[in-house]
Amino acid sequence: MTFPNQPPLSTCRTTSRMAMPTESPSNVRRLYLRANVDRLLLLAAALSCSALTVACEPSTLSCAETATCPPTPRPDGGADVSTEAGENDVAPPGMDGTTDTPGPSVDVTDERSVDAPAHDDADTGWPHEDAPADTPIITDAAGEADACDPGTAKSPVESACLISEKYGVFVSPQGSDGTGFGTRGAPFKTIGRALQGARSDVMRVYACDDGTGYPDALAINTPLDGMSLYGGFECAGWTYAVTRRARVRPATGVALSIKALTVGFTIEDVEFDATDAAMGASSIGAIVDTSTNIVLRGVKVVAGKGGGGAVGAEGAKGADGPDTGTAQQGSPAICPPATSPQNGGAWSSVSLCGSLGGNGGAAIQFTDGNPGTPGNPRTGVHPPNVDNGGDKGSVGQDGIAGSPGNAGTLGATNLAAGTFSATGFAVAAPGGDGTAGNVGQGGGGGGASNAPALSACIGASGGAGGMGGCGGLPGRGGASAGASVALLSWMSTLTLERCELISVNGGVGGNGGNGGLGGEGKPGGAGGAAYAGDAGPDPDAGMGLGKGGNGGSGSKGGNGGSGAGGNGGPSYALVYKGTAPHKLNGTSLVHGTGGEKGIGGSLDIAKAPDGIVGTAAEEFAVP
Repeated sequence: MTFPNQPPLSTCRTTSRMAMPTESPSNVRRLYLRANVDRLLLLAAALSCSALTVACEPSTLSCAETATCPPTPRPDGGADVSTEAGENDVAPPGMDGTTDTPGPSVDVTDERSVDAPAHDDADTGWPHEDAPADTPIITDAAGEADACDPGTAKSPVESACLISEKYGVFVSPQGSDGTGFGTRGAPFKTIGRALQGARSDVMRVYACDDGTGYPDALAINTPLDGMSLYGGFECAGWTYAVTRRARVRPATGVALSIKALTVGFTIEDVEFDATDAAMGASSIGAIVDTSTNIVLRGVKVVAGKGGGGAVGAEGAKGADGPDTGTAQQGSPAICPPATSPQNGGAWSSVSLCGSLGGNGGAAIQFTDGNPGTPGNPRTGVHPPNVDNGGDKGSVGQDGIAGSPGNAGTLGATNLAAGTFSATGFAVAAPGGDGTAGNVGQGGGGGGASNAPALSACIGASGGAGGMGGCGGLPGRGGASAGASVALLSWMSTLTLERCELISVNGGVGGNGGNGGLGGEGKPGGAGGAAYAGDAGPDPDAGMGLGKGGNGGSGSKGGNGGSGAGGNGGPSYALVYKGTAPHKLNGTSLVHGTGGEKGIGGSLDIAKAPDGIVGTAAEEFAVP
């Protein structure tokens, strides 16, 4: 319909048209929302100009013709409100006895068909020219501002009108971070991108899941403070149900981390799954660190298995003693001697691990020879302090074999547990290492043979003792294992409502390494031969100038001690430091078993102790 004396609509419109912005995708979602508000403002302006004849252009009509004269005063001081309407008076719609009187017609079906006022806010305007055709146009219904106040804590399941581009950014596994707009028709692909798009704006992210899930870990930090994430959507029609959860499952690491928030964060109907941890690491589903007002509602957090501890390294076999050579052999009896005394066989230095065969006894002209000296070391062996040198005689006595080296000590069980911190779980120290075995004692030197008094002869000298073997190297302790923890809350205030926290088994402790075998000792050097001028029936006796004694054999080095087993990792559904999380409405905590202990290494009959089985409980309060 038309109104009397209505000025042309063009004289009431603002002359500037809203610029078609070239916005980033994060802004486009909001552009078309302002358009509806602009159209309503434009419609109100048109009604003002038409019905009330606001001075949009000069008019020569009187107040009586336009029904704008003030009320006639009444004798009682009141105002006459019953003046008759003139033929030019216009009743507001609905006031003339009808309910369907149309007002001025403005086409709102085409966003670009109506001039709109320009805005200084670069983040608002008409939908981007690249926005998809199915991008929905949102119009405010009566009372919607109160029911869908984005500042309230209502979730989409409580108020379906919140499922709108006006109040949230949409994300789908099939969306695109490169070409998406964060709308239902063109959602983003990753939750992280959607959170960035919603930041400082609608502050809500709506995530659907078609079974594909989201492969990126979610990190919520200070720039995202005060936001919320809702994951109960299906992707076809974007309907919401608390029986659905969008699933976040990164390939490694913590699935959800929240740090240093003061306003808070709300997550509803999302599942966070951590995978099984690598060796020596822990699997933790979610960490909330130094944050307040964190609300998890309908959230499921599942930890993977704790990583097992590494097996302790095996100890290597100790080195064998070196072989004897010419220098370790005794000299033969002779008449007359070229020199006196005639020294026995000897080593120039100890072995690499400290063993030393005793020197052969020296032969002396006209008199008795010397006994052989003992081998070394004489401590750290069993039995200790043995003089194993061969004695002198008409025939020198052979040296005695050295005492075997003592075995290394076994590793000890580590009794200290692993520790939690704001960043996760530090595994316990490994089982104790064994120690190296002791070196074997060198053989005793052979004794020299005696020379007859006043003879022109000299007896044979003794051979040097053989070198002992080196001790076996130690076995190392098995490493302790990682934890399985669904949720770690560190100095935070956290509310859990109808949540599921599930941990599985802690990691298995590593077995201790076996100690290495001790090295073998070697035979001693040969004693000098008897005088060969008249060997007689006993070649070693000769003509009273017998053979020198052979050096004794070096003994075996001690075996290395084996390492102890590592400790199993713990399994907790919930770990917290500080305030205990508030659990509401059937929140359930399920834990697995503590990791098995590592088995201590062994060699021969000597076995190192095992580790400790990991602990397990629904929750653990960090001291």
